[in-house]
Amino acid sequence: MPATTTCQHGLEASTCLICATLAPSSAGTALATPAKPKKTKIPGGRPEVITDRPPARRGIGLVGGLVIVVALVVVAWFLIHLVWGILRLLELALVGAVCGVVGYRIGVVVGRHRR
Repeated sequence: MPATTTCQHGLEASTCLICATLAPSSAGTALATPAKPKKTKIPGGRPEVITDRPPARRGIGLVGGLVIVVALVVVAWFLIHLVWGILRLLELALVGAVCGVVGYRIGVVVGRHRR
């Protein structure tokens, strides 16, 4: 009777999918032999400790400021012309209404006084 070996995960070494996935060698050999964990050295040095608030972000800069100014000018120009266009339409409608009333009154007056 053949003896089965178990991997570090407690499964059969030939069927452990964890070892097969994490093994650096090909899949065929990974199923046959369990993978041993590699010991990696953690780089030393000064630990990063956040003591202050993060550094301030840079501003939008000159080009960004110019883009914003140009965008504001275009939007203001559009809104001003939109308002003036609406006022012009109201003016034309009012002039048309006044001309219509005046024309009607003149027509009634002229129509009554036939010679």
